[in-house]
Amino acid sequence: MTNQDVQSGWTAPGYGDVSDASKVGEDLEVTFGNGDLIRIAPSLLGIKGSFELDLQPGPDNASVRILAGTEVRDVSWVQLRVATDPAFARHMREEDANEARRIAHRLKALREDRGLSQRDVAALAGMTSPQLSKIESGTFDLRISTVQALLRAMGANLSDISGSGTPEVSQKVMRKRAADAGVGRELIDRLARAGSRLQFPQLLNRGFGWTTDALTAGELTPTRLPVAVQFKTITSSNPKQSPLLALAATSAQIVQHHVDLATPTPVPDAAETRATALDASGQVTLASLVEWTWKRGIPVIPLHGKRGFCAAVLSTDETHAVVLKESRDHLAYWLFDLAHELGHIALGHVHDGDVVDVDALSPASSPGSEDAQEDAANQFALELLLGDSSSLVREVEQESQGSYLRFKGAVVTVARKANVNAGLLGLVAAFELDELGEPKDRWGSANNLSAADPPGRHVVRDALARQLATPVEPEVDRLLLDATVLGD
Repeated sequence: MTNQDVQSGWTAPGYGDVSDASKVGEDLEVTFGNGDLIRIAPSLLGIKGSFELDLQPGPDNASVRILAGTEVRDVSWVQLRVATDPAFARHMREEDANEARRIAHRLKALREDRGLSQRDVAALAGMTSPQLSKIESGTFDLRISTVQALLRAMGANLSDISGSGTPEVSQKVMRKRAADAGVGRELIDRLARAGSRLQFPQLLNRGFGWTTDALTAGELTPTRLPVAVQFKTITSSNPKQSPLLALAATSAQIVQHHVDLATPTPVPDAAETRATALDASGQVTLASLVEWTWKRGIPVIPLHGKRGFCAAVLSTDETHAVVLKESRDHLAYWLFDLAHELGHIALGHVHDGDVVDVDALSPASSPGSEDAQEDAANQFALELLLGDSSSLVREVEQESQGSYLRFKGAVVTVARKANVNAGLLGLVAAFELDELGEPKDRWGSANNLSAADPPGRHVVRDALARQLATPVEPEVDRLLLDATVLGD
């Protein structure tokens, strides 16, 4: 019989279920759910003298109730098995040793999270630094009094190191491992600030699918999305390995669970979308387009976090969600990104799964791009937001009269006349009019025009906050959404 065969005994059904118990002479006889029959002297269970059995079974069939004089004892199945099964008793001793190591590692993690040195904690606990180092390594047999002394020295209690989800590595270590796995430090800081020390690994688990054991071992593998994914305009990083995709999917799931989502309706062509998404002034603004998108049953979610991807359409059960992870502040970029993602939906690019735009989106295709879907989504966005964008760019060129110094004024004039966003028109014209001055001059003017608008993230975030119909629960979901979506 192999070691695996022995171990399977106590993991098999019925091993810990007490099905019957009786008194045989002066011994106790117990039958378990898997058919095992044991006979044991009560003295081995700490019961002296004569005893009787309570006819009522113990709680959940997990113990035997014994009456010994005036004492009532519930003898657990674990105690019965340890006394009669040497292999199980050895297994439990190994588990006890493992738990002692886990407690030692949690003590070290707690000390590091509180910014305390080994020397200071050792002095307060009445021991030397080498002694504490040995304890924290897990090679020292811990006594309760030692644990309590160390906790007292750190101003902590048993709740800070107990529980299956309590981390065995410090927050510093977890932060580094999350960063190595592809999570930007700015986002890690947000998650660390969102909750308590013990909630940090819970947030990493909820957001990225990483268990406490994986965080402890440093084995943070990417969570695979449940559907096929198309990655668009890839120029550098490997987006398939980005944990931010899992975070985007989790955030969309939480949002969709807590909003009264309208019945999804198809996104029409660019001209019809433009005609129905105008605000009161007759312009397609970010606020009006976000509101229009929500009314189509498509959530628009602003996600924090650098690298990984720029924007995405996530599709679940024929319901789409647009996730915008735009690192640029200017509203014009957010407006174009949303229109671009709506283009992917309208043009049928997401019928086989999710569409993820990896690189920062721009109104013009990247040099050498052969992605026809990206070109089509760009054209959809331009028609939706500017109508005849080519004509508007030609008007800007004419108003500029060949001088980059007149570029900004020309954009304002044309944008006001056409009733379109000046910042967006400036960006498009800066891309197209490559013979007008230096690129930095055109881009500087375009960005200055866009800077007059409110930050795009705030517009999208505020719209989402208005849509949340119920308080976000459980708490870990609320904290995750606050840190990664709703926060400034």
